[in-house]
Amino acid sequence: MRGRVLSIVVALAIVVAVLMSLREEERFAVENLHVEQAPGGARVAGTLVNRGDAAAAVRVELSIVEQGARGLAEKETIELHDLGAGARVAFAGTPRPGTIETYSVRIDQGRNPYGN
Repeated sequence: MRGRVLSIVVALAIVVAVLMSLREEERFAVENLHVEQAPGGARVAGTLVNRGDAAAAVRVELSIVEQGARGLAEKETIELHDLGAGARVAFAGTPRPGTIETYSVRIDQGRNPYGN
């Protein structure tokens, strides 16, 4: 019985440690991601949150599929500069005259220490 309880406690401690390390690894988070109407059409907008140290530049890469585009995604890059630690910065893509069917967001922090 003691062995089983000890095994469960150790397993839970490992799960908590992994979850905490993953949270620390995800330096940037995107919140409130949505499609909004703007002059000229619909656009993708949201807020980028910096959970780590200050960053000189970060690129938000949007892939947008408009209705009737047969799955062909248009790509757009938004550059954000001078993101301090804990910063929350709103971003928005270029308005498009069509209806946005689906979209995805990728955060590009530049090259990693290994050069890729």
